[in-house]
Amino acid sequence: MGPMTRIVYGRVFEALFIVGLKGQMTTSLEHRLQAELGVNLNELKHSYPHATWERAVGIAAEELYSDLKREDAYALLGELLTAGYFITPMGIVASATMRLLGPNRAMQRIDHMISTANNYFESRAIRHADNHFSVLMNEPGPLRDMVRGSLQYGFGVCGGNDARCEVKGFDAEQAILDISWA
Repeated sequence: MGPMTRIVYGRVFEALFIVGLKGQMTTSLEHRLQAELGVNLNELKHSYPHATWERAVGIAAEELYSDLKREDAYALLGELLTAGYFITPMGIVASATMRLLGPNRAMQRIDHMISTANNYFESRAIRHADNHFSVLMNEPGPLRDMVRGSLQYGFGVCGGNDARCEVKGFDAEQAILDISWA
């Protein structure tokens, strides 16, 4: 068997581009997604190749947040993705579950939480304290900052007051995030 094809589910495109960016979507962004990637927001597919998702996020950062550093634009898009996801039917259940679990127990389920977005995410959480973890994850490219923003937002929602998430390092295979809250 060859290497697994990394895919991102269509519901992630919905959570970001239709729900999370509602009111911010531009004709130019929608046109570029269609023309450059074949992504029709009115007829989303079940899944897309990882490269399509990565480029779609890059286009959104270019179109909407060109005044920000790329890392900050991606983190903001991660926050908007999670905010959008949390108001979809699946996301309502996920956010309620996270609130019940609280940030410490939610951190232990990070793989499960993100597995609803794609077929490849793997991580390992290392506990430093009840409110401080490192996460090693297999998203080393520019999307690491999107995951950073998504986790920071998500852990704020589940009770992690003043949640902070930073990229501590990365190489060709993985990224390391540092997550803490009050």
